[in-house]
Amino acid sequence: MANPVRLEYPSQVRRVEPMWMKKASVAGSKGDWLTIVAGYALRAITTTPFVIGILGATWTNDATNSPVSVETDELGIYKMDVTGTLVQATHVGNAYDFTDHVTLNLSGTTYKPLVVVGVMPDGTALVRINKHLSSGSL
Repeated sequence: MANPVRLEYPSQVRRVEPMWMKKASVAGSKGDWLTIVAGYALRAITTTPFVIGILGATWTNDATNSPVSVETDELGIYKMDVTGTLVQATHVGNAYDFTDHVTLNLSGTTYKPLVVVGVMPDGTALVRINKHLSSGSL
């Protein structure tokens, strides 16, 4: 599993907001977690303090700043790969950093943009966006 997978629930509404501009000369793939840097949507990295959502469609590495679709659902739950160890029950309720734009780092707790809300049988995490950040700023 390369990119996070959103789990669908009948009561949830996924919003697609094509209002964010991508930075020129930066690529992105559908399913990448996104943050905002200097006003532009960029893929999340290890030092990402918050996320705005998941990239709705692949964008190319071109020379223009152009609008991109961002799926936002602060109540949404996503299945996500992890690094460090398999997810355990002790991880549930804790917030963690990214390893890269699609992987959660269970050893990183500096920025805490995502919260583990469950464990899958295969050792992957169920996560949601951390709405109550303990560090970082919008």
